[in-house]
Amino acid sequence: MEGAGTQFTVTGKGVMPAPWDTNFQRRWSTFLMAMGTKYDAIPNLSYVIVTGQGYGGQATFCKSLADDAELAAVGGINVWVNAFVSIVGLYINAFPQTPLIVNIGAPLYPNQLDGFKTATALCLTSYGAHFGIKYNGLSPTSSTTGWQASEINALSPTNPVGFQMLAASATATDLAQSIEIGETIGSNLFEVYSSDLKLVSDLTTL
Repeated sequence: MEGAGTQFTVTGKGVMPAPWDTNFQRRWSTFLMAMGTKYDAIPNLSYVIVTGQGYGGQATFCKSLADDAELAAVGGINVWVNAFVSIVGLYINAFPQTPLIVNIGAPLYPNQLDGFKTATALCLTSYGAHFGIKYNGLSPTSSTTGWQASEINALSPTNPVGFQMLAASATATDLAQSIEIGETIGSNLFEVYSSDLKLVSDLTTL
């Protein structure tokens, strides 16, 4: 990447392209359009996870107070929010037929979700039922309250929503209880770990 502010150093993760960098977004768009041309019309493609706004598959971005300060130096959380909305727009253009899902993550350290909430609200206004969210922390003891559960419940009648298991299930009962909680909240999408696909007891639940 070229020029100031075109990359971001995430504590413990390394250097990544800054989500707001125009060169990154242009190149990411080229890649996404190629992917969409090849896969968007395939009926078996149930959804696409939106990435690029965080350091990995979730929307988590800053991992330390030093990262927060680095973001503040280039304009703060609003810069990240605007980048988030723009990146979702790239996916909308590339996958007009496929539901899009963002994995819930906290852009500011420690675990501050406000920026994510703002960004998703803007995306819901701009992109409607094409856009949804997923929480990657489902477990047998997951709460049915809190923002994650409440937002998934509110969006579930109209938008793509779902859960990923926090970890591989220790028992088939744990898996069944986790899925029951997710269904109670309002989801019928559940991502599980490969080990849960190998146990006959878990397959019965699934």
